[in-house]
Amino acid sequence: MLDKRQNNDNILFRDMPLEDQHEWFGYAQKKFLHNIDTFYYSVKFRNDFRLKSKDPQVEKMRKFFKLQYNYLNGNEDQPELYLPKLGKNLYLKPVTFSRFYTTCLSYPEYFDIFLAPVVPKAADGGESVTCECVVQIRSYMLWIMGVRDAFENSYEYVKNIAAYFGLEIDFVQENRVDYCWHSNYLKDPETFFAPENFYKMRVDRFKNATYVTNKVGSEDYEIDYVALGKRSDKVFVRIYQKTREVIEQNYKPWFFQIWEMNGLISKYDKWVYERCYQDLFQFYRKAFRCLHSGNVRFRLFCILFPLPDIPCIFFMVQVAFHHPRHSRQNFTFRFCPLTSFIIFLQLLPETGLPVCSFPF
Repeated sequence: MLDKRQNNDNILFRDMPLEDQHEWFGYAQKKFLHNIDTFYYSVKFRNDFRLKSKDPQVEKMRKFFKLQYNYLNGNEDQPELYLPKLGKNLYLKPVTFSRFYTTCLSYPEYFDIFLAPVVPKAADGGESVTCECVVQIRSYMLWIMGVRDAFENSYEYVKNIAAYFGLEIDFVQENRVDYCWHSNYLKDPETFFAPENFYKMRVDRFKNATYVTNKVGSEDYEIDYVALGKRSDKVFVRIYQKTREVIEQNYKPWFFQIWEMNGLISKYDKWVYERCYQDLFQFYRKAFRCLHSGNVRFRLFCILFPLPDIPCIFFMVQVAFHHPRHSRQNFTFRFCPLTSFIIFLQLLPETGLPVCSFPF
């Protein structure tokens, strides 16, 4: 149930020189890595953003973005908003957030700033209580900079946008936080999250759990994710295989480096994952779906890749197939020369992952 992978249970490991064994296969077992994965905050302006507002600064902003979006609809080039004080550009995106926020200014991979040209009036007909701006800080910025620096950096852009249009900021408040825990603790999620086991371990106030599974073979299954609560609730927990998401969705490859640096995976694991992420990712996606298949299906391809980072002429790959309901089988292929190799496209369930992520 728990990860008990042994480095020496590996033909490649045993064939490597002693000094290379720890470098390529060393990792920290039962490791947990925590961070905030997504952070939202809201900004309220003192200006009147209601439908019949005559505020000159608000009208200026509305006209500016209306012209920009008209240009965006008729051209392939993406409009930009240049902020002189920062010397930076933000890109205008045709994205809507939560109904009111129809203007999106993006710093790719870092954050998105959503603006509402019009907000509803209060229930009593008075000034609106809806914040006119929502900022979403993305995973990459939070993992690289940390929460405080990411917030302060993005808020500088908000202040410069306000100054650009002559808007006054009233207050800033936290809107939503997604926490996550990445771990290599689990080896067999189907057994660990089996209802008869999972409900014995749970200490929470959730009344139920949602299981989403995929059929494997004619009689078996694999767990796609387990969820506690509903997305519309104030607290929502989802447990899923992060490695699979990165490979299949083909995004956030920088997680491989973070996992290796923090000991969740070995250097060899990272090398395999990065090759799976590269040019032939469409095929790898199909291969990943067979990861826990009860019926062992193998596909061998001869792929040309330079291997400057591999310290041996004859490089060996061991693919260890493991499933709780089936016997373990090891398949080893020896290949050369350095410019080409044959590899079985399997993402090694014994790499210490899946990664469990808990977004709230």
